[in-house]
Amino acid sequence: MGKKIITGILVFAAIYILLLIWPAKESEQVEEAGSYDINLDLSEMPVELNSRNFALAIDTGLVLVDFWAEWCRPCHIQKPIIEDLSTEVSDWAIVAKVNIDNYPDIAQRYGVRSIPALLIFNNGKLVNRFSGIQQKDILIAALEEFK
Repeated sequence: MGKKIITGILVFAAIYILLLIWPAKESEQVEEAGSYDINLDLSEMPVELNSRNFALAIDTGLVLVDFWAEWCRPCHIQKPIIEDLSTEVSDWAIVAKVNIDNYPDIAQRYGVRSIPALLIFNNGKLVNRFSGIQQKDILIAALEEFK
């Protein structure tokens, strides 16, 4: 009986240690402030966001974020609309995208349950959201409310 308890404790300890040292997925890695370069390359829109640059991006002013996934057919229909929109509003708004498969933490934080989901932020505050495919003129009108 004593050997079974000791074996169980050793197995538990080994699993615990593995969980502590096992590398996390990129979306789960936590780095100390200043230990990485937050890069927002605004030369190519839509801007691809991740767990490290998302907060910086939405605090930058007026930002539309497209939550999407590669397997999502409606997202592929929305994609050229978003690309066209990003060109049209590039002087006064940022258009960005988040792949929910790579960064589920961001989608979960904002309650994204279906995609495509389009969220509009103004200086860090969520001011509007759309679910499903949206036409460019609807999105421009929504963005112009905060221009």
